[in-house]
Amino acid sequence: EGHAPVAHAAARARDLAPRAVRVDTPGGPALEAFTAGDRRNPAVVLVPPCGMPVELSHRWLRALGEDCFVVTWQSRGLFAADGPRDGMAAGVAEQADDLIAVIDALDLPVSHVMGLCGGAVIALDAVHRYPARFRSVSLWHGDYDFGAGSAKTDHQRDVQALMELGAASLEKATGYQKLMHRPAALAKIPERVAPLVLYPYATPVLFHHYCRLNSAIMSYDVTDLLGDIGHPALVVTSRTDTTAHPAGSHRVARELARAELVEEPTGDHLSVFDTSPRLTQLAAGFVTAQHSTTPGPR
Repeated sequence: EGHAPVAHAAARARDLAPRAVRVDTPGGPALEAFTAGDRRNPAVVLVPPCGMPVELSHRWLRALGEDCFVVTWQSRGLFAADGPRDGMAAGVAEQADDLIAVIDALDLPVSHVMGLCGGAVIALDAVHRYPARFRSVSLWHGDYDFGAGSAKTDHQRDVQALMELGAASLEKATGYQKLMHRPAALAKIPERVAPLVLYPYATPVLFHHYCRLNSAIMSYDVTDLLGDIGHPALVVTSRTDTTAHPAGSHRVARELARAELVEEPTGDHLSVFDTSPRLTQLAAGFVTAQHSTTPGPR
């Protein structure tokens, strides 16, 4: 009897430990998906920034897994044992279809979707094209494009230019990939996440395919999507984000029919992965509030 709390804690830890699931996509690469929590709870699909290993999202999986069934996956092709395939489709539509393939494989007819940084763009595209599959959407420090005149930080413009160059050819990617090994480039990345953030820059082939995927996201004009999305939405940014321009989140919140904007005093898309109690309560509270309402748009 005295061991019951220990056994309960161990069982709880097992429930919250991410579990890997292989997902086959129609005509595309196999994906590695991950789940955490009890699948009897509300389902939340976490769409991370492109190319990031699942370890970057572990804190979110554990935090949301307390009250939700959380699902995420790693970007197509970048984590395959034999590497990315030449000519692999890399558009936003294909990446959003991967999201649908994951929730289909896990038999989740309706879920909440949570997009982080570039993952916010994939989330918007999926919700726009498959509205009945989603109950609500939350968008965190989204990296948005609205065509000419988009408000972007210097960081966004620099990364987008680098992605376009690296996507052009493997030869160009090989030259630019070496730049990421310079001390000046490494010094800007927080030590805790550096090994994860640098993963898609590890080899020229990985970097080239990462650039193809991420360039598609960063140049994807979301303007025409927003007015058609009637789902409850939470849009989160901060006043001090020099990574993804807060004006993009402000515009998304204005143009979505049922959006609530939360502007934190500080933070950016990397600090979101520190999963402060305030942010996890904000994310979980939004899901809880929406779960008892009618799914989908009004």
